Amino acid sequence: MITARGLTRTFPGRGGLLQREPVPALRGVDFTIADRGAVSFIGESGCGKTTLGRILCGSEQFDDGDLEIDGQSMRALRPRDRAPYFRRIQMIHQDPYSALNPTRTIGQILADPLELRARQLAADSGWVRKRRAQLLELVGLDPEYVLPRYPHMLSGGMRQRVVIARALTVDPEVLVADEAVSMIDVSLRLGILQLLRDLREQVGVSLLFITHDVATARYVGDGGELYVIYRGLVVEHG
Repeated sequence: MITARGLTRTFPGRGGLLQREPVPALRGVDFTIADRGAVSFIGESGCGKTTLGRILCGSEQFDDGDLEIDGQSMRALRPRDRAPYFRRIQMIHQDPYSALNPTRTIGQILADPLELRARQLAADSGWVRKRRAQLLELVGLDPEYVLPRYPHMLSGGMRQRVVIARALTVDPEVLVADEAVSMIDVSLRLGILQLLRDLREQVGVSLLFITHDVATARYVGDGGELYVIYRGLVVEHG
């Protein structure tokens, strides 16, 4: 479904008294994500794995190489023409505390993208309410308890499940989970990892899992590909 060939990304050095050298974040990365497949990128902090996830979601540009989605080259398209492709790929952010607007209830947070989706589908007025409840139940939350509450009223694990539910509002085909459990208490991590693993079967999404923990990557990406990235280069995969 997704094929990357020779992706490169270099950030310019920061100015000041001493001009620093450009920083290469990615140096020719190749990978493939199959339909309903799983790919895990493992590496230390600063190795380029988050930059890779942002490129896949369309929130970061690549300098060289190519990214193909369903056989369509993103390099061959203008930026505005890429939006429908990148909309099919959604990010699950690392920090559930800052990923949710603290001034809006969970119901409002989920309703915003669902209302846009309802207009696309020409759905009736009750579709948004039903879909909100379905998504929260899918991620293991009680809609009646969660919907009227603000993010600060929920635990870290519940907030991360809401972030996953929000990513599912636009019916994505690929989820990019960037260190999705690193900010959550250890006792809650297994439930989130199990949820990500189950979504591949229940919803039929593909998964790109970014982590620094080999055991976590093997658990979530069972039956998929594991890539070890170091200083912007894939040094091992299997």
